[in-house]
Amino acid sequence: MRCVECGAETADPVAPCARCGAPVTAQPPAITDPAAGAVVGAEGRAAATATVASAAGQALPEPYVPGRGDKIPARIRRVRRGYLWMAAGAVFGGWALVQAGGYFDNLNGSFPRGWAFAAIAPCVLAAILVVPPIRLSGLLRRPSDGSRATVAACGRGGRMLMLDAPCDGYPSRLKIRLAWWAEPEMLPPGQSVSFYGPPGGGGRVLVSSSAQGRAFTGIGRRQPGTLVGEQAVQGAPPEPGGQRAGWRCLRWGPPVLASLGLVVAVAATVIVAVPYLTGHRTVDQLRAGDCLTGSNLGLSTDSTWPDWVAAVPCTDQHLAEVFFAGNAWPQSAAYPGDKAISDQGPARCATEFKRYAGIDWLDSKFFMIWIPPTGGDDWASGDRSLVCVSYQPGVPMNYSIKRSNR
Repeated sequence: MRCVECGAETADPVAPCARCGAPVTAQPPAITDPAAGAVVGAEGRAAATATVASAAGQALPEPYVPGRGDKIPARIRRVRRGYLWMAAGAVFGGWALVQAGGYFDNLNGSFPRGWAFAAIAPCVLAAILVVPPIRLSGLLRRPSDGSRATVAACGRGGRMLMLDAPCDGYPSRLKIRLAWWAEPEMLPPGQSVSFYGPPGGGGRVLVSSSAQGRAFTGIGRRQPGTLVGEQAVQGAPPEPGGQRAGWRCLRWGPPVLASLGLVVAVAATVIVAVPYLTGHRTVDQLRAGDCLTGSNLGLSTDSTWPDWVAAVPCTDQHLAEVFFAGNAWPQSAAYPGDKAISDQGPARCATEFKRYAGIDWLDSKFFMIWIPPTGGDDWASGDRSLVCVSYQPGVPMNYSIKRSNR
């Protein structure tokens, strides 16, 4: 005897299955007629299922019918959630790419165009993935008359059904590729099912199994020709029915991928929001004694100072060193104007260089740049900071200039 639900074998034809509590059914041997053996054998098993269930006083599960208000089967809910999980994962991936582009923007001062296009692709993919569950929800809510069909073959680990539906006015061959995130169960050839969806079964369809009370969803495709007997299995070798099949990892794949996308998006956001974690500094985080490196410093050029710079120990090879960072003007002072700032900033940096390096700046071999408040808006917000940086054009260093008298 074999359980209707899980396929477990048992010796008692009346008692429920010890594994899942469902009714069991005997499996008489199939007729070995080469022309119709698979069909007759399956019908015999279906009849035996009804007989044993009736003898045990248990009713067979009712087939799911869309639009009737029945509880949506777990397999259908899993498919809808799978698409939505994947869409969420695509959104998280797109957000991570946006943050990655912002990371390089902070380093170089311009948002990389390639990252922008890369971020658009996951958003488009998310929009595409949202469409199937919307269409499936419409199919589940819309009452419709199902078309009867017979399972001709089941292949690819239960992920593809070949149905023989000769009485609906369309060619009888109907191939249905089940959704990836369904956990299929291979149906025995000859079993009677109903399918709902577009006329003829082309497109998104729902297959309801009357013998097992289960429902599947997938994409249907008609092929010309009529399938009779053994011709039903061409291109899809039949596999034994009544057992769970398919890649179980696909059941958990969408939530796992969405979770990974969320983790990557959060990590990228934290890196961009807290540059100190990657050894970078913003202008207001620079302090005297920070040694800087990187190709984005723009030394000896007219390039603007980047939003982020990389700080390394002064014993490592570096290109510049901060020798002053702090407020250079009193908070009560009014904005003196751009010319005054450009005059007062270098003068203050020259004074601080002598205090830091022990030698007058004009007598040293170093150049310097200064980063003052940029305009009246920064001044109005209370910014009075001045950052002074020394460097030798094109000459990397592995020491600090502090008290070096160089």
